[in-house]
Amino acid sequence: MQTGYALITISDARAYFAGALSPARGDVFHLLADRPNTIGRHPDAMICIKDGMVASLHCETWWSPDDGAFRIQDLRARNRTVINGSALSNGESRLLQPGDEVRIGQTVFRFDVIDG
Repeated sequence: MQTGYALITISDARAYFAGALSPARGDVFHLLADRPNTIGRHPDAMICIKDGMVASLHCETWWSPDDGAFRIQDLRARNRTVINGSALSNGESRLLQPGDEVRIGQTVFRFDVIDG
C-alpha cells in the first residue's frame, strides 16, 4: 500500500488528506475559504484526481465558519463519496472530523487537521 500526503490549507486552519491508495500521492492542494473546492477527474476541478472511478465533479469540500469545521458534499456521483465506509447520499453533506477516511472512486484519503 502506498502512502503520501496532500496538504490542504484554508486561512489559518490547515488540514491534509493522507493518501493510502491515492493517485494524488504527494500533491499539495490549497483550498479557498471563500468558496467550495471541487474534487473530481475534470481538469477544471480544484483537486483533480486521475482515477477512472471518479466523476468529473465528484464532490466538494469547504470551510464552514458556522460549524467551525470542514464539510464535504457528494455531487451526485455514480460512485458515491464514502466517509468511514458510509456512502453519502446524492447531494448530502457531512462534517469532516480528524481521522476520517474519505474514499473518492478508488482513491482513499485520511482527513486530518493541523492546529497552528
